[in-house]
Amino acid sequence: MKKIFFLVITIAFITLVGCSDKEKSEESVINGPSDETVSMLSSKAKEVEIELPSFVTDRPSLVQENYALSYEYTDVLQYMPCFCGCVNQGHKSNYNCFIKEHNGKNVTWDKMGLNCDICNSIARESIALYEEGNSLYDIRTYIDDKFGSYGPSTKTPMPEKTM
Repeated sequence: MKKIFFLVITIAFITLVGCSDKEKSEESVINGPSDETVSMLSSKAKEVEIELPSFVTDRPSLVQENYALSYEYTDVLQYMPCFCGCVNQGHKSNYNCFIKEHNGKNVTWDKMGLNCDICNSIARESIALYEEGNSLYDIRTYIDDKFGSYGPSTKTPMPEKTM
């Protein structure tokens, strides 16, 4: 009788632990940024203190905002790949679709983001998801899943799970 009771308790414990781990892993699944957060990025972009080049300021406001945000969110976009084929132009991440390099306020801008919906979508969603408190690893997983079928990816390193 004691063996059966112990067996039942053990099975119940394993089941509960298994369910809690499953729930925890399901919590880290991202379904995309909220419309509210994406809209809020327009205000954030206006706060970025960087002068955009004229070839950017002639474009729609969303493109201008994404260029400003790429300057502010280097730490996010450097871990996000791009799937528009820009790997053939030497890009290493979605960040390079907007900025070739920068050292302080000295920025060498890239023109890829001017006309590319894929580049702009990846940047905007990545930054919005970061603003919502998601980890870089989870954001990257979301971006890979959502955009992976579009084309060849940049060779962007995967962030650590703790990032």
